[in-house]
Amino acid sequence: MSGTSQTTSTSSTSSSHRHHRHSGKGTTSTSRKSSSADVDSPPASHQTSPRGKTSPASVAEMARQLLQGDINPLDLVKLAQSLSGNNGEEIDFVEAITQLKGNLLTEIRKARELEIDLQLLDKRIALLITNFNQATAYTLKKERKRRPEPTAKRLTLSPQKLQGYSHLFYLLQTEPSYLARLLDNLEEPDEVKPVLETIILTLYGDAFAPREESLLLQFFDAAICKIMSQAKRVMDFVKTGFLPEMVLTYNKRKQGIEYLQATLGPIIKQFLNEPFSVDISARAIYETMVTEQEIGGGRPINVNITDEECLAMPEVVAELKKNTENLKKISLMLYEAIINSINNLPYGLRWICKKIHDAAIEAFPTAPADDINRLTVHFVYFRFVNLGIVTPETFKITDNPVKPSAVFSLLQISKVIYNLLNITPFNSTTEKWLAALNPWLATYAPTSRNYLQQVLLVDNPQQHLEVDQYNELIQLVKPTILVKPSELSNMHMLLQDNLQTVILKPDDPLIELLNDLGPSETYDDDTHDISLVLANKFLPADTGRVDTQQLYLSTKSKILKIFRQTHPSATCEATLKGILTEAFQSGNPALQVQITEIYKNLDALETLGKVNKGDGFQELLKAIATDASNWERMRDKEAKELSRLRTSIDRVVAQQKYMAEQIDRYRQYVESCLANYYTQQSGRSTTTLLGPFKYNYLALVKKGVIVDSEIPKTEHKSTKIFITSPEPGIFEVEVRLPEASDKLEVHIADLLDKKDKRIDKYEYNHVTLDVNLTLSLFNSLCTRRR
Repeated sequence: MSGTSQTTSTSSTSSSHRHHRHSGKGTTSTSRKSSSADVDSPPASHQTSPRGKTSPASVAEMARQLLQGDINPLDLVKLAQSLSGNNGEEIDFVEAITQLKGNLLTEIRKARELEIDLQLLDKRIALLITNFNQATAYTLKKERKRRPEPTAKRLTLSPQKLQGYSHLFYLLQTEPSYLARLLDNLEEPDEVKPVLETIILTLYGDAFAPREESLLLQFFDAAICKIMSQAKRVMDFVKTGFLPEMVLTYNKRKQGIEYLQATLGPIIKQFLNEPFSVDISARAIYETMVTEQEIGGGRPINVNITDEECLAMPEVVAELKKNTENLKKISLMLYEAIINSINNLPYGLRWICKKIHDAAIEAFPTAPADDINRLTVHFVYFRFVNLGIVTPETFKITDNPVKPSAVFSLLQISKVIYNLLNITPFNSTTEKWLAALNPWLATYAPTSRNYLQQVLLVDNPQQHLEVDQYNELIQLVKPTILVKPSELSNMHMLLQDNLQTVILKPDDPLIELLNDLGPSETYDDDTHDISLVLANKFLPADTGRVDTQQLYLSTKSKILKIFRQTHPSATCEATLKGILTEAFQSGNPALQVQITEIYKNLDALETLGKVNKGDGFQELLKAIATDASNWERMRDKEAKELSRLRTSIDRVVAQQKYMAEQIDRYRQYVESCLANYYTQQSGRSTTTLLGPFKYNYLALVKKGVIVDSEIPKTEHKSTKIFITSPEPGIFEVEVRLPEASDKLEVHIADLLDKKDKRIDKYEYNHVTLDVNLTLSLFNSLCTRRR
């Protein structure tokens, strides 16, 4: 019994280094009714109160006892009433969270509608400006000749294609599991590398930004889980799959390069400027010395000399001793620079190592600690820092090419640092000369172990990067990536080819987005990056839909609240129904409302298969007991969740206000643009009315403005067209036949929208107009009157 209590206490302590609930001493079997003496200065809410509240450690012990078999609901009532608080009369966090989530999604939908209006106005302004600039440069005749050219030039990436890629890459960026499954399905290494560069350097950005970093680490998390499920040995994490290449690509980002330059740069530059020998092979030292003597006219080299004979030469021994000290000195300088710069090591790399470390322990619980630590050495040193040492010019640590002799020295130094961190001796057979350093290496084992432990001590991304699940819903500035057309088409093609292994369900949203895009295409112009603004095609889920999980959580919370407020009699039936029935009969209206809702929820949950009335709702009662055992931690978590939700709602409401103000300004600007251009000026006066302008029907047919009509051919010659503009941006086209007339209202905004969408014809009741030539005609009327 004592051993079990000790385990419980230790587990509670290790669950979070931030929330220490007790001193860490084990709770013995005689301390089931623990008091404040068992706790080192706990918060007041954790002490035993005059009303009989129990410390969290004792609550956890009571819950553990309950969970050992079938739960007696009356015992669960006692447990619930031992919790700190106001007997269930305090705020219902689960209910409040549910309500605020609904409010947040409602406000997000309002903001999304405003955003769509704002985007339409922004597009309209861009089209108006383009039109105004072109209007003065082209006459009607020139426009007619140039009409086919825009279509031919714009066959590369249409606005519709760009919008499709905007939706696709947003989904890929925010749902990294798609990319993890895609990479796992690629078999050729030549395919993996360019895809990783597109993902890590393009999709998530070369420079650090909290949102993109958080999403990128989610991608790593998904990839690590995928690889963990396939690993047979610890080192499979570094030898198989795409994870090593992922980390290598990740470390090429800006923050990784800056770390290498700052940490290694001063030492390596000094070594390259003032090089010294670190070769500790006696044979190599002998050969170098004899070669120098031979060049100077001394004795020739003896190729048959043994290692022992080399070590018998005093001059070789002296040089060996000096080189050994040189190697130790420079290696230790770099080793200590790495150890002391742990706070500057990129956060993302540390978190990735933590996830790999935890995944390896889960997959191989009996593996030695040093074997697990070697994973961290591999990804922090071998796949990152080591590259800065052996190829410093690649990371701009030095601007000058490294000489061959220096390359050998840097490789030698890198080996020593690797074995220092890896806590691994050199092989006395294959690495005979370096093996002489093994006693020296062993003295640094404690330092290396401590460093590798410290690397893993990082907060989760939500805390460190200060992002949460609501940031994505309420962000004001849309994410933008710089991407080449070839990257768009390559990703499109790979997703199409591997679709069935990438999607999770038959109605997966990825299928819809790929259908929107159609077949993948190859684009010729790949010389310029495209600034692609990413957008979510799919609105948040309907707030009116019943969320099964939320219903389950809410029901647990309501039952726990009832248990904390009710006091069953000695004759109360020891079932959930018995306790609720007796509480209902107390006559308390508030309790009666809650209990009625609990019964309704239980019926719904049983229909959904979430609870079982036949076993007395045992699984539900066990879940409630588990919640009670973690009461303080859960209340703290729920309070933070409420705070985040309130902050998010405030932000999205402020976002709505900002966009509404922007919409007003944009509308005023559009009206101003139209008024400045589509008005008639005469001397110093300006009138809104423009026209009328009179045209013969056949003349407009000849110009190509009128494409087709229902006007009888016999009346074409006698039909007249009168064009006026009663207000800026709106044109009235009156078609006068000998016996009748018809009036059409044409908006400049509609023409510009159709032109942008490459719609050539504008069909009215009886007349079909050419979009481009009609627009040019209206523009010419304005320039003609100025």
